[in-house]
Amino acid sequence: MIIVTAMIILPQLIGSFVKNDFITAWKRFDVGFWFSVGSLVLFVMKTANAAEIIKKMPWGMIILLFGTCSLFGEAADLGAVDVLINVASKMPSFLIAPILALIGGFLSMFVSGAVLCPLFIPLCGGLAAAAGCSIPFMVSVVITGTAVSSCSPASGA
Repeated sequence: MIIVTAMIILPQLIGSFVKNDFITAWKRFDVGFWFSVGSLVLFVMKTANAAEIIKKMPWGMIILLFGTCSLFGEAADLGAVDVLINVASKMPSFLIAPILALIGGFLSMFVSGAVLCPLFIPLCGGLAAAAGCSIPFMVSVVITGTAVSSCSPASGA
């Protein structure tokens, strides 16, 4: 775990002293790549029984997250994100963040916040611009709104 974290952080530190070509080449090796390499090393070293681990994995949640992210990726390509941002830009700017939090809170009664965050976080840049606030604030609104009722029995929590 330490090596994987170092392979993610060290190039960023080195990039501040070295030319940008280094960072551009290194960005191909993202977090998913390094954790996949780390998982493969642990599997090859036989640090645990792979059959037991695969049985214990929450496959339903993994498939739900994958499906949500895939569908939202397609929606972004088809222009649905632009339509949502255009609708939000016609609202009064002080209502955008509370309404986003309310929508996230309502939806998290039925779906876990872990599923909703990848759905709403890509919208935060455009919504923050429409609301006249910072992107980190809008991301915190999404995370807080989707976490409020994620403990509902009907939710994925």
